[in-house]
Amino acid sequence: MTNELRQRLDDLAGLGSRKGNDLAFHPLASWTLHDLTEGMNIHATRQWREQQKLAETDDLHPQLPSTFQGELRDYQLEGYQWLSRLAYLGAGACLADDMGLGKAIQSLALILSARCRWTDTYFSADFGL
Repeated sequence: MTNELRQRLDDLAGLGSRKGNDLAFHPLASWTLHDLTEGMNIHATRQWREQQKLAETDDLHPQLPSTFQGELRDYQLEGYQWLSRLAYLGAGACLADDMGLGKAIQSLALILSARCRWTDTYFSADFGL
């Protein structure tokens, strides 16, 4: 066994909790698990395969809703997209940085995006929403 493989296996073991002979992982560890298991031939359960799909959210590039009437700087757009990916997964988030860097506008964009999805899903155009 190579040192690299041993390190990857140790890292995997450190991320999981033992359940009998198995390791269980929190869904939000998917990105790390994806990186650690890249190139490995893994015989996995359906739950593992579904959990690994979470790492695919990196390929999601949420767009600002058309009704958003503001302008985001590049780092604010990246923050909005990160928040949107977490919302897609049903996870919460905390924006914490220095004052004046745009947390409020990122949050408002996310709320507007969620409102647009919610009204598109639950109301027809007849309601005028």
